[in-house]
Amino acid sequence: MILPNLPHGIIVLLLFLPVIATIANFARYVLGIRTLGIYPALSLAFAFLLTGFRYGMIITTLVFAISSLSYSLIKYTRMHYVSKITVIYTANAIFLILAFTLFTQAPFFSNVLNLDFNEINPAGVLLIAVLIDFFVKQTVKKDWFTATRSFIETIIVSSIGFLIIRIPRFDLILVKYAWIIPLLIIVNVIIGQGSNLKLLEILRFKQIIVKPNPQDDKSS
Repeated sequence: MILPNLPHGIIVLLLFLPVIATIANFARYVLGIRTLGIYPALSLAFAFLLTGFRYGMIITTLVFAISSLSYSLIKYTRMHYVSKITVIYTANAIFLILAFTLFTQAPFFSNVLNLDFNEINPAGVLLIAVLIDFFVKQTVKKDWFTATRSFIETIIVSSIGFLIIRIPRFDLILVKYAWIIPLLIIVNVIIGQGSNLKLLEILRFKQIIVKPNPQDDKSS
C-alpha cells in the first residue's frame, strides 16, 4: 500500500476519482455519450456508492422530476438565473423531505418495497441534489429534451463507473497497483487528441458515410 499514513478510505476514493473521470471522458469522446459534464458523472457515481444503487436511482428520479416541474413553472418568470436555481433547490428540499417521510411512514413502501431511508448516507443525497444546477443550465442553453438526454446519459456513465468500482476487491487491487493511475493521463491525452467522429455517430451515419456519390459514378 502506498502512503501508509493516510486512511485507506481516502486513498481509495482519490484513486477512484481519475478512474471514473476517464470512463466519462471515454464515453464522451469515443462512444459519443454526452453527459452533463465530468463533475455530474463523478458526483452521481460517488452518490450511488454512498446511498446504494437502488436508493440512488430513486432519489435521482425524484430530483429530476421535481427540478423539471419546478423549472417549467418558473421558466417565464422574470428572475435572475441564480434566483431560479435557488427556488428549484428549495422545492427539491421540501419535496424530498415529504417523499422520504411518505416512504418511511407508508406501509406499502416500508413493508412491501422494503425501503428504509434511515440507511441512506446524507452526503449521497446532497451529491445528487447538486446536479440540479447542471440540468437546469443545460435546459436554459438548449432545451428540455436535450438536457433530459444528457441527464439520462450521465446516469448511464455514472452507473458504469459505480459498477466498476464495486467489483469485489477492486479497491485493494487499485491501491496495490496504484502506479497504473499516472498512465491514465496518457490515456486521456490520447482520447483528447482523437477523431471528432464518435462511435455512436459512426453507427448513426454509417449509411451516409459509405453511400457512393452519384457524380463519381457518372464521371467514371
